[in-house]
Amino acid sequence: QQQQHNHVIHFFVLVHGNHGFKSDFHYYGEMLRHCFDSKKDHVFIMYSAANEMFKTHDGIEECGRRLAEEVQKYYTEY
Repeated sequence: QQQQHNHVIHFFVLVHGNHGFKSDFHYYGEMLRHCFDSKKDHVFIMYSAANEMFKTHDGIEECGRRLAEEVQKYYTEY
């Protein structure tokens, strides 16, 4: 008899605000992780660094492009 494993994958992208750092969300990321059952849920939390500090001044299109590239890279690595 084959046992079926039903794992749920959760992928969170935490993005800071103006002049922020990816470390701004480490506490929240750990709290998020504790909301899930580690035996059946796979939780991936990405802390965005693409637009840290003054890069947020580059405008929404450029910040969005950098964030999309960062998410794609993270996703393909895991």
